[in-house]
Amino acid sequence: MSTIPQTETKNHQTEKIIRDFFGKVKIGSLLRESNIRKDRGVSALALFQYLFALVLMPQSHYQNMSSRVNKPFAKDAVYRYLNEGRFHWEKFLLRLAEKVISLIVALDDPCRKMSLIVDDTIFERSRSKAVELIGKVFDHSDGLFKRGFYMLTVAWSDGSSVVPCMFRMVAAAKKHLYCPAQTGMDRRTIAARRREKAQQTKPEMVLEMLTQIADRGILAQHVLMDSWFALPELLAQVHALGFAPLVMLKRMNWRCYRYKAPSWAQPRHLTLQELYFATRQGQREPIYAVHVSLKSPLGYTAVKITFTMPNSILSKNKRAKDWAALLTTDLTLSAQEMVRLYGRRWGIETMFQECKEDLLLAKEFYTQSLDATIASATIVLTRYICLAFSRRYDVDPRAWGDLFMACCEELADLSYQEALHLLILSLTDSLSLLLGIDKHFLQVSISSVFSSSAPFSISPFPNFLPTIS
Repeated sequence: MSTIPQTETKNHQTEKIIRDFFGKVKIGSLLRESNIRKDRGVSALALFQYLFALVLMPQSHYQNMSSRVNKPFAKDAVYRYLNEGRFHWEKFLLRLAEKVISLIVALDDPCRKMSLIVDDTIFERSRSKAVELIGKVFDHSDGLFKRGFYMLTVAWSDGSSVVPCMFRMVAAAKKHLYCPAQTGMDRRTIAARRREKAQQTKPEMVLEMLTQIADRGILAQHVLMDSWFALPELLAQVHALGFAPLVMLKRMNWRCYRYKAPSWAQPRHLTLQELYFATRQGQREPIYAVHVSLKSPLGYTAVKITFTMPNSILSKNKRAKDWAALLTTDLTLSAQEMVRLYGRRWGIETMFQECKEDLLLAKEFYTQSLDATIASATIVLTRYICLAFSRRYDVDPRAWGDLFMACCEELADLSYQEALHLLILSLTDSLSLLLGIDKHFLQVSISSVFSSSAPFSISPFPNFLPTIS
């Protein structure tokens, strides 16, 4: 009997969180602005509230509708709501993110650096073949081909909260496509444009989404991307939008950077690996930065490249990839600041994991329409925004009032040591997979190098080294 009041209290608290969130961000107004409305029957807001809270119910939509005697609406009303092609879900999510970000920024220090994170994940539909534009996509985390889409997402982060702003379902290449898109649609409609955009390349989608975010005036200074988006033309275009890209670099033999050493008469064009070996001599710090120029179709762009984690033990093996490189067009950032800011990119990975495991991304509705797929994914991201907003407002003490604002320090960013620790763990896993080196040996080698280094003998850095088990 003691568990009954606890369950009722928990449900009451959950309802209060959802009710407060819907009231503060004005979900009903955002739905109307995005053309998500109904002419008759149950309102669009009521259906959205039902779908939003469906993850909290012990039964699925089909079971819930089959077991209820007095239904507020028919079962098919939900499917018609999801399949409607006139609803502008992309606009709704962007407006919602803009509203939530404005509320979060009000708690932040005005001098705090804001970032946008670009990454993709697999939207898996392993048992589907008749879904529009579904195809065979490669999952780099597992090294396997899977059936589904790439879900390309742009999220906003201040180092503490992560808010998804926009996403696109990316169709597979034509040779891997199982089912084509619907034909005969008016190309001026939202549904037709949605299918055209799903077949664009990822760089085109990234540039288009960042353009819309910049037009909405969302505060962000940097765009964090992994090495798959480190294309010279894309970096120059993102920089032209007013954002400073910060990306991890791949070691490509066909991509060169123009660099001039003090002892050289003329600048030279070097690959990333040649640039590292040309600049590492005499470097005593674990990370350092060099200024180079990157050539793109728009001309040469001045960039800063930070090299991090040189390992003297592994460098005896010429095949060992014991260093990493970060590139940015923001020349005012220090090497330590670049590593710290890039550590924020991990936030979107945890967002994807939480959406898939807890919020039922790609598991709640199995429909064949691309419109319904995008609608269900938008509702899942709305749930995540609600959680991020609730955690920030309920857990962050600065939301309690002006008294605490006057007495408390600002919420700390991810520290340089923590960011470097995440980078060490990522590099250790990559080396273990690519080179077949034992992970325990890599951890022992890295720990011994940094432990024997004089600059870290009196610092807390050894506490952030990988745990050897």
